[in-house]
Amino acid sequence: MEIRRSAVLGAFVVSTSALAAVGLALAGTTDPPRLAAAATVIGLFVLPFAVTGSVITAKRPENPIGPLFCAVALLQASNVAGRAYGEYGLPGPDQLLPAAAEVAWLADLTWFPSLALLMTFLPLLFPTGRPPTARWSWVGWLSGGGIALSVLVWAALTWPERGAVLLGEEPTSELTGVGLLLPVGMVGVAVGALAALVSLAVRVRRSAGDERQQLWWFMWAITVSAAAVAASFLVGATDATPVVRDLLLGIAVLTVPLATGVAILRYRLYEIDLLVNRTLVYGALTALILGSYVALVTLTGRLVDGLTD
Repeated sequence: MEIRRSAVLGAFVVSTSALAAVGLALAGTTDPPRLAAAATVIGLFVLPFAVTGSVITAKRPENPIGPLFCAVALLQASNVAGRAYGEYGLPGPDQLLPAAAEVAWLADLTWFPSLALLMTFLPLLFPTGRPPTARWSWVGWLSGGGIALSVLVWAALTWPERGAVLLGEEPTSELTGVGLLLPVGMVGVAVGALAALVSLAVRVRRSAGDERQQLWWFMWAITVSAAAVAASFLVGATDATPVVRDLLLGIAVLTVPLATGVAILRYRLYEIDLLVNRTLVYGALTALILGSYVALVTLTGRLVDGLTD
């Protein structure tokens, strides 16, 4: 069993690394913005979740959160490589690379399930790898069914548009026929995510000892991520450099695998109380500074507009 797990982990590392390398190489042949976008996805989603998932799988093989993180990393790496392959192979009406249209179509199917898995199964299964009680198992079935339905319907909708058109922002197909099932799948995922958060709250209320400390790590990660996302929107409402916004979004993403890995591996668990207290203090100060900054920039912009009118 140990040899088999090592072989699977080795195959995962090799395949994910190869996909990431191919994605970066092909994106680098197109233009700098695409290379920067590919590098961002690899740095925020592929590497952190691949490393954390591999360590959890090796150290806690009974916990499915390790394979969950590995799946997220593999799906994101597939998205980067497939999209770069399509962008390089479909510069116009002719294909420069074989099956470029089909690869771009497959890549378009990977980003949603990777994020949906995190939003639904991570809060449902953390930290033990099982729902709080057997009665919460329906959340996993609903979430899994919603993800599968959404992906299958999206695959059917976008298959006729496989090619350069699919590399744009939105497909042109209308939601008719089988497409009408797409909102059903999305609602299933949304309800599953909400129910998973409720199950997490139930778990927190009933927890004690090490499990309670593990949950505190996770709650800390959710709080920091939510605060970073909110701060990124505030910064985005100003004329500030995009680097600040991207940095905040990076903090929001990286906090989740970091805190999850620390909690599951139980590394110095009981320092979380000090960390939470400091996060609240520094978070409040940061929010105050950001709020003052946004207010100052907004007021200055209105004054300048008034003087130039």
